[in-house]
Amino acid sequence: MPLSNWGNFDVGRDGIAYVPVERGAKHIYFYRFADKSTTKVFTFTGAPDFGISISPVDGSIVFAQVTKPRRAKPGLVRLLEHKSIKVEPKNWLDG
Repeated sequence: MPLSNWGNFDVGRDGIAYVPVERGAKHIYFYRFADKSTTKVFTFTGAPDFGISISPVDGSIVFAQVTKPRRAKPGLVRLLEHKSIKVEPKNWLDG
């Protein structure tokens, strides 16, 4: 699946977080190495900005989204909203 841009994916200990090209709303998906499953973990309310990162400490996914149009008015500063979401690890022995 093509990415929304080359910076919108990261590989972590448990899987890959990525933002694919989609029509309509954009999402972050997480592909788990353990069971080869893909889960939609976040729906953007704005436009995804460049970059996504998985924390090596707790597996949180950090990303930014543009909440105002980039060219709304000359001289307007682009507003970014930074977020972090937690992807809970699955206990594969319980199940």
